[in-house]
Amino acid sequence: MSATRILHICPSHDRQEQLRKLVSDAGGLLVEGLEAYCSDTADPGTLRVKMAQPDAVIVSLDDSGQALTCLRFLTGLLNDVVFIANGPEEPSLIIEAMRAGVRKYVPWNKPADLVDALARIGRSA
Repeated sequence: MSATRILHICPSHDRQEQLRKLVSDAGGLLVEGLEAYCSDTADPGTLRVKMAQPDAVIVSLDDSGQALTCLRFLTGLLNDVVFIANGPEEPSLIIEAMRAGVRKYVPWNKPADLVDALARIGRSA
């Protein structure tokens, strides 16, 4: 079985480093990391997302408005699992993310849940 291919979108450099470790701990392979949210086909990150062919995309909620726009765009672009990993645990935000097509919400402050989610995606990929 090959490693789960993960792409993350996270504006925070510190969180990017933490995420790299979590992905590695879960046996995943971080194939791409973007520092800016993508929201249309003209964004430079969009081509990188398509070329990476990830099994999962993790989107940080550092900027909830931009993140939700990005999630809506990605769920239309990819057939793959898209889920959010960090940000405030506001029920309305989680509901909006689910409406945008997110299949899994994992709070950033629960790294074991993120590792478990990535492992499950790896088994189904």
